[in-house]
Amino acid sequence: MQVKEIMSHQTIAVLPDDAITTAARKMRENDIGSLLVEEKGHSVGMLSIADVSAHLSHELSGEVIAVVSAADEPIITARSLR
Repeated sequence: MQVKEIMSHQTIAVLPDDAITTAARKMRENDIGSLLVEEKGHSVGMLSIADVSAHLSHELSGEVIAVVSAADEPIITARSLR
């Protein structure tokens, strides 16, 4: 089986400066567990539901946390592992 047979073709992304709550809302609305972080049309990171959970409590207390501070960088892809 090849990756292209099971991968999702549609991607949903957030910007590095978006708030964690924005990312959480997009995940909930689209029933997904991760988002690409894109800047100027390029993927610069990946944000998982675990990343959101770890930082969401700060936002709930009034502190705004940007996606860039929670996202995993760099992105590791199947192509980059060749």
